[in-house]
Amino acid sequence: MFLKPREIPIQLQKEDALLRLLPKSHPKYDDIKKSTQKGWAGYRGEKELDYQLSFLPANQYYIIPHIRIPIDSQFFQIDTLILCSNFALLIESKNIYGTLHFDYASQQVTRTYKDQTEGFSNPIQQVKRQKFQFQRWLNTHFKKIIPCHHLVSIGFPKTIVKAPNSVYQHVLHAEHIPEKIAALHKLDSSQNLTTYMIKKISNLLIEHNTPLEFDVIEYYKIQKNELLTGILCPQCARYHLRRAHSFWECPSCDFKSHEIHVPKINDFLTIFGQISIQECHSLMGLSSRHTARRILQSMNLTMINKGRSTIYKKPVTDAQHP
Repeated sequence: MFLKPREIPIQLQKEDALLRLLPKSHPKYDDIKKSTQKGWAGYRGEKELDYQLSFLPANQYYIIPHIRIPIDSQFFQIDTLILCSNFALLIESKNIYGTLHFDYASQQVTRTYKDQTEGFSNPIQQVKRQKFQFQRWLNTHFKKIIPCHHLVSIGFPKTIVKAPNSVYQHVLHAEHIPEKIAALHKLDSSQNLTTYMIKKISNLLIEHNTPLEFDVIEYYKIQKNELLTGILCPQCARYHLRRAHSFWECPSCDFKSHEIHVPKINDFLTIFGQISIQECHSLMGLSSRHTARRILQSMNLTMINKGRSTIYKKPVTDAQHP
C-alpha cells in the first residue's frame, strides 16, 4: 500500500508556474522550459513505476514515494522505498529516452539519442549511496540491520539498455519491477520486520521527510517587473481582458469569465508563497486596489494582517497540492 501520495516536486511546480508568467521572449524562458521538460519526464517515470507497484499485494508491501531525510548535517533522497517483513528495497527512477550504455570498467553511463551521445550519473551508484544512508538512518533510530536491496527503474518502455549481464540484476524497465520483487521475496524468506515495526519505521520516515526548498526567482535571477501583467483574451488573443463588476470581458470579442484570474494568482502564490493587494493589482493589470482586494477575498485564501500590510496565502492544506 502507498503510505503517502507522490507529489510533484517543488522545483517543478515553481518552474512550471514561472513559465506561465514569463513572456516567451524572456532570455531565461528556454532554460526554464528545458528544465521543466526534464522534470516532467522524471515525474512521469516515477508515476509509471507507481502504476506497476499498485499491483503488489497491499497488505504485504508498504510503499513510500519520494522522501528526503536528514542524517547528521546532510540529507539523502529516495525516489521509492518499499518495506516488507523480509527486506527493504530502494528504487531509483529514470525516464530516459534512447539507448543507455553501462560501462562496467569505468562505471560510466552514456545515452545515445538522435545521433547524439551524452554522459549521465550512474543511477546504480546513486541508489547504492542512498541504500547506505538509509541503513545508517535505520541503525541510528532503531538499531536494526535488515536486508536492503536496490533497483533502478526505467520508466520509458522503448528505452534500450546495453550493459554487462550483472547490470541487468539491478536495472529493469518499470513493468518488470513487480516480478523482480517477487523473486527477491523468495530469496529473503525470513521475517526481519513485524508489521508493527514496519509502521513505526514508516511513520518516522514520513515525519522526518523534508522536501527541498527552491527559490526559483533567485535561481534564475528574475525580477517581479519581468512577469506578464494582465490576462490576454484566450478566445481572440488580441486584447487584454477588462474587469467589469464581477467578471472579466474582452473589448474585442464576446468572451467573458468569472474566474479566469484564479490560475494566474495561484501561479504567483506557488512561486512567492504570498501575494499582497498591490501585487495583485499590478499582476492583473487592474485599475483599482479595491477590485484587487475583492478578487483575493473571493479565493478562499488565508489573510494575514489587515490594512495596507495585508497579505494572502494559500491554506496550508492546499499549498503543496496545486
